[in-house]
Amino acid sequence: LKNFFLNQNIFNIVAFGFLIRALTLIFYGNPLFGDTETHRLIGTEIFNGQIVTSSIHMPGYGVYMYLSNLIINSDLGFIFADILISSATIYIIYLLFLEIFHKSILAKITASIFALYPFSIFYSISGLNETLYIFLLLISILNFYRDKFFYGIFFIVLSIYVKSMSFFIAPLLI
Repeated sequence: LKNFFLNQNIFNIVAFGFLIRALTLIFYGNPLFGDTETHRLIGTEIFNGQIVTSSIHMPGYGVYMYLSNLIINSDLGFIFADILISSATIYIIYLLFLEIFHKSILAKITASIFALYPFSIFYSISGLNETLYIFLLLISILNFYRDKFFYGIFFIVLSIYVKSMSFFIAPLLI
């Protein structure tokens, strides 16, 4: 019963983070960036069997956008998926800090800080690849800490497809 209430607290933190992100989207809307449109074009080009016209963007976020929009059946489906991914990142941060420091209160404080972190909220509604990248990178690090190297490598490779910066980080983690 004690574990239920401890886990209930982290559920409340994640739910609160989701609510903040959803309310921010409702009240401030979705800012439009050139990179968002480029990623949308990349996803469309890949799934239509065309040559990708952007040589400086990684294809992972474009594929994610296309599939999110297809599954949710909306042109803004990827924004809802980003909000879900950002909320899931709150829980991943909790698990990571619990794994590293073995202190539940520290893990909850850290998760709460990320839930309220303005840049995290902004990126979750902006349609930029940072939300998915951070999620994949943190889940990779969590798997490395748990000695699940296959999954750690799998998620770091996915993060490279989203943002090529992991190409430089991956050798340090592996």
